[in-house]
Amino acid sequence: ELYHPDRGYFNARECIHTPREPLNFRAMSGMEEYRAALAQLYYDGLQGWVTPVEIFQPWYGHGLANWMLHVREQHDEDETPLVIIEWGAGNGTLAASIMDYLQAHYPSIYDRTRYVTVEISRRLAHRQVDVLKPHSPKTATFWTSATDLPKHLPTP
Repeated sequence: ELYHPDRGYFNARECIHTPREPLNFRAMSGMEEYRAALAQLYYDGLQGWVTPVEIFQPWYGHGLANWMLHVREQHDEDETPLVIIEWGAGNGTLAASIMDYLQAHYPSIYDRTRYVTVEISRRLAHRQVDVLKPHSPKTATFWTSATDLPKHLPTP
């Protein structure tokens, strides 16, 4: 079972890898060097997988935050509280990148933002809480199944 509290894939071991050092994309001359660098991450003892969020942090989150702000602007929702819900938030990297970006570049929107992570893995939920501590109390992590979520969802 993937989610067994002790033996499940997401609880028994590290399954999402964050590179120790960001990949130096400027030094890469093309796709082949990128693929080689990515392969090296796996050869260096990686036990899980590397997601785009982890590889391209913090830029992946910054780009997504910009897109969300653009959509809000297009719908004249600039004054509406921003509520972001992320299912299966892994290490919390995307949430932290988005919240860091909003705090640094859009403080008035950051002040009205609520970021919720929903995680079925106890280990990853604890990691998300730790990673998002700098943004507490604007963040909440629910250790639950998505099927049980409706009773936990916050209102804006």
